[in-house]
Amino acid sequence: MLSSEEIWVVLTVHILGAIIWVGGTIGLAVVIWGLRRAFPNDPETVQRVASEVARAFAWVMWPALAVTVATGLVNLSWYVPPAVNWTGVPGGEWVQTAEGLVVLMAVVAGLHTFLLGPRIRRLRTRGTPPATYASLRGLNHALEGISLVAAVLVVATMVVLGTI
Repeated sequence: MLSSEEIWVVLTVHILGAIIWVGGTIGLAVVIWGLRRAFPNDPETVQRVASEVARAFAWVMWPALAVTVATGLVNLSWYVPPAVNWTGVPGGEWVQTAEGLVVLMAVVAGLHTFLLGPRIRRLRTRGTPPATYASLRGLNHALEGISLVAAVLVVATMVVLGTI
C-alpha cells in the first residue's frame, strides 16, 4: 500500500500527463486550424508545417499518454479491489466508459501518428499529386477529430467519476 504522499505524487503525475495529452491535443488542433485559416490558398505548405509541428509534439505526447495510462491504472487499484465485478462498484460504468474511450483514443491517435501520417508524408515527398491521396488526408483529419473528442470525453468521464 502506498503512503498518502506517494498517492499524491502518482495523482499529480497522472494529472500532468493528462494535461499534456489532452491540452496539447487541443492546442495542436487550434494551431493547425489557425494555419489552415491563415494560408487557405497554400494547403501543401500548411500540411507540411502541421506535419512537422505534430511530429515534434508526438515526442512529448506519447510518453505523456503512457505515463497517464500507467498512473491511471495505479489510481484505479486504490479504489477497486482486484478481480472485482465492475457492475457492483459505484461508478463502475464510468470507469469502463473511460477505459473504452482511452483505448479508442490511443488506437485512433496511433493510426493517425504512426500509419496514415507517415504514409501521407511519403506520398507528398515523392511528389504525388495531392488529389491522389485526398481520401487518405480526409481519413487522417477524421482520426484527428475522433482522437480529440475521445480525449475530451475521457476528461469528462473522470470529472463525473470524481463526483461519485
